[in-house]
Amino acid sequence: MGLPEFALFAPIFDYPEPGYGERVAAAHEMVRGLYPQALEEMDRFTRALGLRDGACEGERLDAIQELYTRTFDIQPITTLDVGFVLFGDDYKRGEILSNLNKEHIASGNSCGNELADHLPNLLRLIAIKGKDPFVRELVDMILAPALRAMLREFDPERVAKKNEYYKKQYKTLIETPNVESIAYRYALRACYIILSTEFELPEVDAAEVELNCDFLKSLQVENKTEDIKGS
Repeated sequence: MGLPEFALFAPIFDYPEPGYGERVAAAHEMVRGLYPQALEEMDRFTRALGLRDGACEGERLDAIQELYTRTFDIQPITTLDVGFVLFGDDYKRGEILSNLNKEHIASGNSCGNELADHLPNLLRLIAIKGKDPFVRELVDMILAPALRAMLREFDPERVAKKNEYYKKQYKTLIETPNVESIAYRYALRACYIILSTEFELPEVDAAEVELNCDFLKSLQVENKTEDIKGS
C-alpha cells in the first residue's frame, strides 16, 4: 500500500512553475488534514512566500523562483540531492544513485531531468512503494539523516560562511529576493515531521555520517575538481 500524500507534498520542492501556488495550497490542506504536527511549519512556509491565498504569478512567482534557485542551485544554502548532502562526490553517492535508479525504474517513477536522489523524486517513490522494507531503510539511513543535515545548513553561522566563500569564489554575491530568505527551511522541517509521523523515527543522536556532513566542504572539493579538469 502506497502513501499517496507524499506525492502531494513533493511538488513543494520542484522548481516553481506556473501553478506552484495551487500545488503548495493542496499540500498545505493535506498537511492540515493528515499531519497537524507539521501544520505550524507549513503555515510559516506559505506566509514567508506570500501564498496565503494560493495565488502565485507575475512578480510573486519570479521572486519565488529566484529564492528557490538561491536556496538550492546557485550559490546555494544546501541542495535537494540528498546523496550529495551526505557524501559529496564520494563513491558512496554513486552506489546510492545506482540503487535508487533501479528502484525508480522498477516502480515506474520518472525522475525527469533530476537525479535519482533528488528529494522530490524520493518523496514520489515513497508515495508509490509505501512502507516496504526498502523505503524503511531509505528513510532511516539516507533521507532522515540528509534532512537533518540540510536543516543544519540554514544556521546563520553556516550561511555566513557559505556567503563568504561564494563572494571570494565568484567575486560577487547573488542577492536574495524580497521574500524571507530561509522560507524553504520551514518546508524541510514539515517534511521531516511528516516522515517522523509515518515512520516513527527514533529520537537519536546524529549518526557519524551526518555529523561529518559539511555542504561547504563538499562544494569546495567539487569546484576544485572542476578547476583541475578545466585546466
